[in-house]
Order: sequence, then C-alpha cells, then structure tokens
Amino acid sequence: MRSKDCLKRIFKNWRIIAVILLATITVSLIATSLQKPQYVARGRILITQKTSDNLDMYKASQSAERLAMLFAKIIKSSTFFKDVLNSGFPIDKSYFPKGEKDSREKWMEMVNSRVSTDTSIIEIDVYHRDAQEAKRILNAIIYNFSQKSKSYYNLGDTVGIVVLDTPLVSDRPVKPNFFLNIILGLFIGLVISAIFVLWQEQSGSQKKPETPAEPQIPQTPIIPEEKIWQPEAGQIPGPEIKIPEAELADAGPGPEMINDQGQNDYYIGGLKIAK
Repeated sequence: MRSKDCLKRIFKNWRIIAVILLATITVSLIATSLQKPQYVARGRILITQKTSDNLDMYKASQSAERLAMLFAKIIKSSTFFKDVLNSGFPIDKSYFPKGEKDSREKWMEMVNSRVSTDTSIIEIDVYHRDAQEAKRILNAIIYNFSQKSKSYYNLGDTVGIVVLDTPLVSDRPVKPNFFLNIILGLFIGLVISAIFVLWQEQSGSQKKPETPAEPQIPQTPIIPEEKIWQPEAGQIPGPEIKIPEAELADAGPGPEMINDQGQNDYYIGGLKIAK
C-alpha cells in the first residue's frame, strides 16, 4: 500500500480515528485514576565470595553472581516473606490478605528484585501506599539477609553480604505512571483505528456493485435492394427467361420476337427475354 493511499484513507476517516483515540485515552485516564498511588523504596546489597586455594578470583566472582541470582528469587518466596514479617520491625501486617495465596500474590506484587548485569549486586524495590512503610519493609529485607542468610545456603563464612545503598524512598508516587498510561492508550487507539479503517475499506470494496456490461445490439445485415421489374404499358408481365447472348445472336430476331422501341429486350408471347 502506498503512502499516498494511506494518507487519503486517514483523511477520509479522520473523524472515526479521532473518536477511537479519544475513547482509548479516556479509558486509560479512568484506569489510572482508579489506581491508588504508591511510593517506592530502593536499596542495593552486594554478595561476595571469599577466595581459597581451590577457588580463584574469577570463579569466586562467578559463584557470587550465581548466589545473587538465587537470593533475588528467594526474596519473593513465602518463607522469606514470613521471616520479614517476624523480623521485629513495626510492619503493618493487616495490609496483607489473610489467605495464603492472596498474601503471596500481594508480596510478589509489592517486592521487585533483580541482579545487575555481570555483577553480584541485588537491586531491591518495595512499593507501598505509605512511603515510611515501604522503607520499613526494605529495612526488614536487608536485615533478614544479613542475619539469616546462612539458613538459605550451606557455605559457612565464605559468603558475605554488604549493604551498598540503604533504603531511599521516592518523593512522589511512582505508580501509576500517568504519562506511560497515556502513551499506551494512544498506541492502542492507533492500532484499533488502523484495523477499523482496513476493515471498512475491505467491506466497502466487497459490497460495491459491479457495473453491468452494456448490451450488445446486434447489427442488422444490409440486404441489397432488389430491383423489381415493372411492366411497361401494353406489356403483360410474365416470368423472365434468361437466354445466353450467344444463342440469342445465332437466332437473330424472328417473327416471334418483337423489339420494343429499338431496345435490346425481346418479348415472345408477352414474355420478356433477357440477354
């Protein structure tokens, strides 16, 4: 499809496209307003691995990176969640649902942990409607790692945990992301508009009636005009008898042949004889 054709279709259906974009943006704004604002507390910890005679620096760094990836997954486990709640920090336990399944889903939604590329640094984010509550939960996570980390692995004192960044809370809510939701609503509106315009053009081309072919008028054959012999005065019409000119010349005019007015037509008993 050429760009000119696309522009023509857009200008032709600009009202419909504008309505669809307005509708999707409105829905995204309503969904954004219904979400409760949340703050985020961020912190970072470093996992180290001690070297030994059988473990050089390179292998030790690789081992620390694997442990960091393991710890990042352990943070979202239900066992670690219970240890955080029972760590002694004044955490509001009523914020979490009473059901086991719902409480796990709430914890996994609240906490986000990831490992920096090619490092053993774990970045931890905690989202909460209360900024101070998010900070307390993150402090409990870091404390639980530093005090009970040995219960999650069996490597003794060869593994160390270093707090790189203490919890830092955002000044403003980070969720929901207003601008991101607007852009997402605009993108969805454009996709829906493109699908609708293509569907409309396709359905219109299918319903377009075919132009009937012009009926072909048969040509009337031209019949040559027949020359009808009209008898002259005093002549009796009769069937025309054709005699070859050679025989007529040999016979010559006789008493039975009457020439009328010196013409080359001969009559015998009222019958016209043509050469």
